[in-house]
Amino acid sequence: MRSQPEEPLPPALIKGVLEFNRQEFFRCHETLEELWREQEGQERLFTQGLIQIAVGFHHLLRGNTRGARSLLMRGREKLEPFQPQHRRLNTAGLIEVVDENLKRLEQASVSEPLIPLITTTPAL
Repeated sequence: MRSQPEEPLPPALIKGVLEFNRQEFFRCHETLEELWREQEGQERLFTQGLIQIAVGFHHLLRGNTRGARSLLMRGREKLEPFQPQHRRLNTAGLIEVVDENLKRLEQASVSEPLIPLITTTPAL
């Protein structure tokens, strides 16, 4: 399901990734939601997965572990088919950190959640 490397990244996707990497998860959600509304098919599913993961980390940092777990699981499920990368975004790396946080949530040991960075090839 990976897109062609020559395909330019939408500006909203770039902006959302930068916000995610600055841990501005709610702002990332708002940015990506605008893009999501314009999309169809697999790209819409991909963006929705990123949105859910961003909101999951928003909840996790605010101590809402139940909301975090639910959104991280749903977002992870949506991104699963887009591994190891999609739109030059390292989805496998993102999913790996999501999985570690889900494991910690199950063990009730999330005093310091692992916060991922969404990396790209080549850099944004």
